[in-house]
Amino acid sequence: MIDTDKYKGHSEGGWGVIYPDWLDRMCVSTGEALYRPHCSTQEIEARVANMKLMADAPLLLEEVKELQKFKRAFDRLYKMADADPDWKELMDDIWEMIE
Repeated sequence: MIDTDKYKGHSEGGWGVIYPDWLDRMCVSTGEALYRPHCSTQEIEARVANMKLMADAPLLLEEVKELQKFKRAFDRLYKMADADPDWKELMDDIWEMIE
């Protein structure tokens, strides 16, 4: 499991790659700052958290993929539950716990 606590304080949303086809100019924009070797931000804690988040992006992606597998399986079970009211009630209870 990924320790997401180490990302506390990172810039929220709106991240993107600027100049993705120009290796010498490419950088990551967090909406608050651009990250390149010569770029910096006023808040060092936010910069460190952002860099950790960027470095762990592949791990986060794998975690999302794994969770999506569980969601697809649950969705299939939920659709099958339409035929049995007791099963449907159980699935509704489980869904409430997940949300």
